[in-house]
Amino acid sequence: MRRAFLILSLIMLASCSRPVSDEMFVRTGERDIHGRYSFVVDMSDSLSRYGIGIVVMMDSDDRTFRDFSALPLTIDWVSPDKEVYSETVSIGRKYLRDSSYYTKTLEAAYRKGLVPVRYGNWRLRVNIPETIVEKYNVTGVGISLERE
Repeated sequence: MRRAFLILSLIMLASCSRPVSDEMFVRTGERDIHGRYSFVVDMSDSLSRYGIGIVVMMDSDDRTFRDFSALPLTIDWVSPDKEVYSETVSIGRKYLRDSSYYTKTLEAAYRKGLVPVRYGNWRLRVNIPETIVEKYNVTGVGISLERE
């Protein structure tokens, strides 16, 4: 009886743990007032490293997309204590994962083995220049967060 209780307790404990990954998506029409795709990223587990991926969806026909080489992104990290860290990255054409005549999906690993300087909920803000959003008809941006 005691052994059954122990096994049941372990099963319940495992089922109460946080998932190891999370995915979020923001449509272009749902950007913040500054035109940024904004996400809340829970990095409160001090025993984990994190991996982050970025997905960009576009409704762009092949003719328009022909001259595409890379998508510039400005990424702001706002820490739990409101410090802002910013960087500019590019997602190149080689990250094209799904393509039909009208729909394009770029998917790239952004960070692996990330250890935050502060643990807690971070705000991740992704900005794509409006000229690019309009030219390639960006329909939304998503991120995936994985505890490693």
